[in-house]
Amino acid sequence: MTVIVGVIGPDGTVTMGADSAGVADGRLEIRKDAKIFRNGPYLIGCTGVWTAGQRLQFARLPEPKGELFKHMVTKFVPRLQLLLKGLDDYSMLVGVAGRIFHIYDDLQVAEVVEGYAAAGSGAQVARGALWVLQYREKPEVKILTALYAAQRYCTDVRGPFTILSIGPD
Repeated sequence: MTVIVGVIGPDGTVTMGADSAGVADGRLEIRKDAKIFRNGPYLIGCTGVWTAGQRLQFARLPEPKGELFKHMVTKFVPRLQLLLKGLDDYSMLVGVAGRIFHIYDDLQVAEVVEGYAAAGSGAQVARGALWVLQYREKPEVKILTALYAAQRYCTDVRGPFTILSIGPD
């Protein structure tokens, strides 16, 4: 599977990191196509089936308006339903306007209280590393530490790692 890690910086910048492993049926591929990408005002990291991320990377997504959580539930998720019809076994982190949302394959939208989130098979290990580092280090250091910890303790996580950021506006 994978690990996607997101951290909200003190200035509201959302930074995400991801591994490059493609794992299925006992096979491991290290892929060039990244699991995290920017699409307009969104920074998106996808786990599970690669098709979900590939469709979202090039799709037209609704511009955020009004209260952000409501927008994610009533505008963003319905667009996902259309784009990801027929797919299951995915989840994603979506960074937008200084916040991180975790969207699951049942299309629920979660926003955790911590200033960080993780998804994929390496998420628990990554969250542990982020918890230890939550009051120290720059976001990029936190993310790399979490990614390396997940690679060390999860068979489905491999570098190289991709890290991207998006500002709060």
